[in-house]
Formats: sequence, C-alpha cells, structure tokens
Amino acid sequence: MKSSTVRSVRGRSVRDTALVLAVCLGSLTLSSCAQHSAADTASATEAPKIAATVVTKHLSACELVTAREMSAILGKRMTAKKGSNDRPPSQTECDYSPPSGTSDYAELEVDWGQGELTAFKKANGLAGAAAPGSANALKGIGEAASQVAGTQVFISTGGNLMMIRFLPGAHDVLSRARRIYNVAKARL
Repeated sequence: MKSSTVRSVRGRSVRDTALVLAVCLGSLTLSSCAQHSAADTASATEAPKIAATVVTKHLSACELVTAREMSAILGKRMTAKKGSNDRPPSQTECDYSPPSGTSDYAELEVDWGQGELTAFKKANGLAGAAAPGSANALKGIGEAASQVAGTQVFISTGGNLMMIRFLPGAHDVLSRARRIYNVAKARL
C-alpha cells in the first residue's frame, strides 16, 4: 500500500491482518505443492520422458483492468503502472492512482494458479482464527472471496488468487471490488 496510515482492526493493523492471510495462503500452497511433488516424482521415474516446459502467457494486471476502466470504477481519472509485486509469468500487479495526489488509490494483483479453492478456504479460516473479525467471507464473487481488514478483497477464481486493495478509509470497497473483479474476470 502506498499510504503510511495504518488503521487498527481489533488491535491489529491492516498490514498485520493482510500478512496473516498471505502467510496462511502461502503455507497452504507450499504444503499442497509438496504433496503433488512426491507423486509427480514417482510417476516421472516410472516412465522417463523429456517434457517441454509450457509457459502460459497471461495478461498483465494493467491489461486486465485498464486505467480508463479503473477511472470509471473509482470516479476520477487514474493512471496505471506495473506494481512492485509484478513477477511474470506467475504474478502480476498494477497500481492505479490519480495523476497527482493519493486521495484515491487501488491495487490489483493476480497470482496465477495460487487460488486453489480448498487452500483458500483453509487460509481464510486460519486468518479468521488469528485475527477474529478481520476476514469476512463474501458471497457471489468468484468461487470464494473474503474482505480483509475493510480495504482488501481476496478472491479465488478459476484456480487463481486475485487481490484488490484500497487505501485505509476508502469508501464503497465491496461495490468497487466487485466491479473490478467483473472487468478482470472477462479477461482471465
């Protein structure tokens, strides 16, 4: 997040709550990968073959939701630039901000293949246990979604993890996040 302002949610900061959810999602993903890795190794030794690495080309976050589309969603002219978490081909991030000032701001991040539904639900449960009341399940957006600490929305969609973030104190977070999700989903 661009702002140094951190709002407290039941004694926890927004960043702490987001970190808890991110760590939970990451550890569950790694656990899942380790289980698949052992099975993959066994099958690979049974029938040795040379496999070509397939790299899927995904749109960048700034292409999933353009600056013009984000401007319409946020109600003011926005510029878009690649975010610091942009790591193609597995992760893409776009930061949206007005040409001057930081009165409105949004981030869209997509981690390709990191939104496996079972892991997402487990991480959501762990985050809720670690910081009660900080992660609220949302209905009707992706396969599963949570609003975290008021200004962040995490969405499991098509096996991918989509994260939408706003500055603390942002208004209409859910309605804006739904609109961003709907625009991006059409291009996933």
